[in-house]
Amino acid sequence: MKQFFSYYRPYKLLFTIDFASAVFVGLLELLFPVIVSYFIDGLLPSGNWKWIILASIGLLLVYLINTFMQFVVTYWGHMLGTNIERDIRNDLFTHIQNLSYSYFDNTKTGKLLTRLTNDLMNIGEMAHHGPEDLFIAVMTLLGAFGIMFWINPQLAVISFIIVPLILVIAIYFNKKMTIAFRELFGRVSDFNHLIEDKIGGIRLVQAFANEDKEIAAFRKLNDAFRLTKLKAYKIMSFNNSSTYMLMRFVTVFILIAGAYFVMNDKISYGEFAAFILMSNILFKPLEKINAVFVGPSGAGKTTLTALLPRFYDVNMGQITIDGIDIRDLQLKSLREHIGTVQQDVFLFAGTLRENVAYGKLDATDEEIYEALEKAQLKELVDSYPRGLDTVVGERGVKLSGGQKQRISIARMFLKNPPILILDEATSALDTETEVHIQNALNKLSVGRTTLIIAHRLATIKNADRIMVVTKDGIVETGTHESLLKNSEGIYRALHDAQFNTL
Repeated sequence: MKQFFSYYRPYKLLFTIDFASAVFVGLLELLFPVIVSYFIDGLLPSGNWKWIILASIGLLLVYLINTFMQFVVTYWGHMLGTNIERDIRNDLFTHIQNLSYSYFDNTKTGKLLTRLTNDLMNIGEMAHHGPEDLFIAVMTLLGAFGIMFWINPQLAVISFIIVPLILVIAIYFNKKMTIAFRELFGRVSDFNHLIEDKIGGIRLVQAFANEDKEIAAFRKLNDAFRLTKLKAYKIMSFNNSSTYMLMRFVTVFILIAGAYFVMNDKISYGEFAAFILMSNILFKPLEKINAVFVGPSGAGKTTLTALLPRFYDVNMGQITIDGIDIRDLQLKSLREHIGTVQQDVFLFAGTLRENVAYGKLDATDEEIYEALEKAQLKELVDSYPRGLDTVVGERGVKLSGGQKQRISIARMFLKNPPILILDEATSALDTETEVHIQNALNKLSVGRTTLIIAHRLATIKNADRIMVVTKDGIVETGTHESLLKNSEGIYRALHDAQFNTL
């Protein structure tokens, strides 16, 4: 809660104006029954139309002020909630950027989308309504009871007896609603994940003619979402119906008991009217309180290299750069000095310029073209009518696999880091293009530390040190020539298989 309330700090003035306006609105609402009582008991018997008209005009002015205050609470209050929602979303997105690979391995994208959208919208609403509603609810409860007690202590106490019962019912159902709505939000998360996953893979679905299977899976989840939502609404309905009936019971009781007090001259007609109006005000905060508180593939080569930029952290031992444990380095600085070309290329749905320049955000067009040339892409870009402004489509759908991978390589050329990680960087390229890029990579690797993951031995045969990784870990290490001398070794077997020398 301390962390949550810290988000109010930049908006102290906005919060103060909103809160003060809400309190003012609450006080005017309490004042209205008192004015009605005076109107009926004081002004009506006098028959003085001048004072009646002046009192009515005064009441109208109060309503105008109240209307303005209501606007402030509604608009500026929601501005406060929206500002806090934005700030939390910024911090959450920043936090997501710094999470480890293991988190994303075990977390659905749909869950993150729900956190960033639906959940934060609810938090934004609570940021606006929570503090003021809670304070005004308590203020109104005490204020209404105080005025009712002033009018008639006996009737006030009898009327107030039902309040604790309403609160007990509200707390009971709110616990059930919390469980139900958590399940509902979980369904929303699954829902978002399914949509993101299936739409993202629509080409694969259509390629295998599995549309019926995916439609059936969607409908199953959609039905489960519906049932969970109905369960939550059922509990909400029991809650609202129970409290509504109890509140109406109190109203009827006040009518009967109040009529008895009027007939026995214990309260006046105006006081009786004020008491009825005040009882309705008494129930409003209860309703608000009720509404708030809601090697071989898979051997681990990629994971191994992901330890260096700390996408995963080591469980034991240490990794050092120039003798310094990477956990002692600033994470941002560490990653800025490492360039990674991954096997699974991701492109944003923007232009070629935006995607290549992601390696260096302030890069000039000349620098971008130079990187594209090294990645064997300049001629392709020149062939497009819009050049660097060509839109690549979502996830680079308008480009071939080889072209996407070359854009990823161009990013790395542009970044020009002292440490390179090439994860199957040329696996999607044709042989001729691979030779050209390999020559460029060899030049770029001079004077740098380069980690290369590859199944094609031609890609790594010039490496200073080769490690063969299986599910059992690193099983062989050495240079290309030394590993070939072991006729029983895995590296030799891979070499023979690829070059048909068995």
